[in-house]
Formats: sequence, structure tokens, C-alpha cells
Amino acid sequence: EWARIYELTKRGELGRIHAVINLDMIGDAQLLLRRDDNSTLWLTDLIWKAAKKNGYGRYFSEESTVIEDDHTPFVRAGVDAVDLIDFEYGPRNRYWHTPADTVDKLSPRSLGVMENVVLAALGQLEAAP
Repeated sequence: EWARIYELTKRGELGRIHAVINLDMIGDAQLLLRRDDNSTLWLTDLIWKAAKKNGYGRYFSEESTVIEDDHTPFVRAGVDAVDLIDFEYGPRNRYWHTPADTVDKLSPRSLGVMENVVLAALGQLEAAP
């Protein structure tokens, strides 16, 4: 991600980014996201509120964690960013980055939840000044 940020900075485009929403590992049948303390607070709040408003609050925990992920370089470069990740994938996290991480483990319901929440949040972002 640092290479991408460097290129955006070099071209004078980094400041044009309003926000970064990083979606990672969101297809788990047991979808549960925690608030990431390395994400931008107002953006995290916006997404959590969108989830609750649209009836998906049960998938968005108020528990927090600290995650270093693809959003972190953007935050460090001064770009507001949020990481939406379900860091527990499968029983005892046994599917994560293993040969057991196959398409049959994905949940259309979970992907639909994330689609609806992110689209709702994007609508709010678009309406913001």
C-alpha cells in the first residue's frame, strides 16, 4: 500500500481521497466485525450507525481490537480509513489463509449484509460536505 500512496502523493492525488473503506474477510457465515482502533473513528462510527439503522447491528460488535491491515498506511498518510474485517474465520479461525479457505465457506447472506451496509454508508459519505 505504501507504493500506491507514494504514487498518489507524487501525482498530487492523495488529498482527493475522501475516505478508504477496506473490506477484508467479510464472507464468513458467522459474520462479526469488531471496531478497529487503528481506523478513523468518525468513519467507523458512520458505518456502525449505518449497520444499526438498516437492521444489521448484530453483525457489528462494540468490542474493539487493533488491526494492522491495508488501511493502515492510508491512516498514517493522513487519509481517513476504516478496516472492516471479520478476523475469526471458521471454528477456531482454522480457515484463515489455509487450503480450507474455499468458496463453499462463503456466505451470500454475509456478503449481502456487507453490501447493504457499505452502500448505506457511501450514501452518507456522498451527502457529507
